[in-house]
Amino acid sequence: MVHNGIDLRRWPAGTGGGDLVWYGRIVPEKGPALAIAAAEAGVALTLAGPVADHRYFRDHVAPRLGGRIRYAGHLRRRELAALVGSARATLVTPCWDEPYGLVVAESLACGTPVAVGARLRRREPRVRARSGCG
Repeated sequence: MVHNGIDLRRWPAGTGGGDLVWYGRIVPEKGPALAIAAAEAGVALTLAGPVADHRYFRDHVAPRLGGRIRYAGHLRRRELAALVGSARATLVTPCWDEPYGLVVAESLACGTPVAVGARLRRREPRVRARSGCG
């Protein structure tokens, strides 16, 4: 089953090994502050995406930017794919039970490992059937 497919030609493999990356809409439910908290343990992190909740960005993201944590802005897809492909890993940190995230598929297409929080759920429909084998 293909949930939300992506065009692999638009997400080419990159060199990897750079900063961690987090990308998506900057809103509380996507959890960019959780990604920042993880990076504050001493790794570089680049965030990218549109600021959809300006108050959240002002109060929870902007004050923590600087040094090894930076905001690259809302990038065009080609720039975003280059950033993701150059990353050491993508952090996916939703604060709600997100059923599926394109970020995972896009990152993997670029050859970038993905570290996901416990709230990203892949629920597949399950069908119970009798096989006749016992």
